[in-house]
Amino acid sequence: MKNHKHLTLDDLSHIQAGLNSGKSFRQIAHDLSKDPKMIAKEVRKHRSMTHTGAYGRILNKCLHRKACLISGLFNDPQYNRRYCRFCSKCNLLCSDFAQEYCLLSEKVPYVCNGCQQKTACVLDK
Repeated sequence: MKNHKHLTLDDLSHIQAGLNSGKSFRQIAHDLSKDPKMIAKEVRKHRSMTHTGAYGRILNKCLHRKACLISGLFNDPQYNRRYCRFCSKCNLLCSDFAQEYCLLSEKVPYVCNGCQQKTACVLDK
């Protein structure tokens, strides 16, 4: 297997398509005749996190959002009736706020491409 040092734009597109379809680094590397470590290194090097939500879901990234019973953090009566789990603005004011991070970003494949829950996830992608 040749170990070319540079990746072309076509190679990068193939990596992205492979990740989107759920392929492993080993499968992608085999298709490109590259080393799997090189593919992993390129993915970690060029990934970027974006702050996107999910269609129809509140952009609340608090680790405690599912069990939170805190309400009334705002002076505005429109928001005082809501529990914080149904509000994205409480992330700024709540003293118990702790941001939740996706575990996929810490282990292989290091990105959300190919994740089954991507369309419903409110965490950083």
